[in-house]
Amino acid sequence: MVEPESWESLGRDAFALHPVGTGPFKAESFEAARITLSAHTESWRPPQLDRLEILAVPDATARVQGLMSGSVDVALALGPDDRETIEQTDGTFLGWRSEMVRTISFVLTEGPSPLDDVRVRQALNLAIDRKGIIDGLLGGLTVPASQGATPAAEGYNPYLEPFRYDPDRARTLLADAGYENGLSFTAEAVIGANGSDSAMYQQVARALSEVGVELIITPVTIAHLFDHFERGGWHGKAFGMVYTMEPIIDVIRTLRNNSCDRPAPWYCDVEATSMIQDALTEQDTVKRIALKQNLMARYRDNAAAIFLWPELRFAGLAPGVSGYDDVHGFISYDTLNVTP
Repeated sequence: MVEPESWESLGRDAFALHPVGTGPFKAESFEAARITLSAHTESWRPPQLDRLEILAVPDATARVQGLMSGSVDVALALGPDDRETIEQTDGTFLGWRSEMVRTISFVLTEGPSPLDDVRVRQALNLAIDRKGIIDGLLGGLTVPASQGATPAAEGYNPYLEPFRYDPDRARTLLADAGYENGLSFTAEAVIGANGSDSAMYQQVARALSEVGVELIITPVTIAHLFDHFERGGWHGKAFGMVYTMEPIIDVIRTLRNNSCDRPAPWYCDVEATSMIQDALTEQDTVKRIALKQNLMARYRDNAAAIFLWPELRFAGLAPGVSGYDDVHGFISYDTLNVTP
């Protein structure tokens, strides 16, 4: 909620530069890679700290090094391989499963491509040994995804099974679609957002190559990806992203993001979009959940993306840091504390 008198007197643009809030910290300065905040002692949730700096450090290795050198107290978006390094310096390594599903989503609205054929999209899903990648790369801490939703979300369909690992069936589907000699496509992806994404894309590309599919990964920035979200103009026929249920923990959020309702949709199923509207307006709880579960089955069977696994989050804490808590992607800054 915004403070009504300030909103009315300042207007939207000025209020955005001089906001009035109720949080535990208030911003003192915004720089390109740093936000400096001071304690808001009159907050509804007063903080434990006098000051807070949020730094943008794009490289995961640099974030770990900052933690080890003492220049940062909390490092986010790490990978499972960072555990040993952090714990050797008496830090704390945290890992948990988020309410997001890691995917490689298809761009099906910007010109023809082999991915327009549902058999090709299903083949790509069947070609990947998700459990093997999870066990070898992610410490076995998550599970293969059966759909673009996590079990906690309203509308998750518990009757769907993950795509089984079946490279022979994948080759058959590709041949049936006219690609017995293979195919190639490009996916844009943010590399370095967490500590394992580069290796993950390499593993997926290797699995696809075994059925004759060349996946070319083009690294991009998050800003570049967001620009495509709003305006289109993709440089490939796929991109790495997550189907997210956060913060409302409802499949309708991710369904609307991946539908004709987007300003520049990459996946547009007209019938599914109509079903989404029905789910949004249905007041009966049982009927509403059934509509959402049917939608999850439709997206899964149509292979709207390569559904991989529920996304993991990893963080490192320096010695003396306590009270770190992440609730559906939101950090509880009021409980965070540092003992020298």
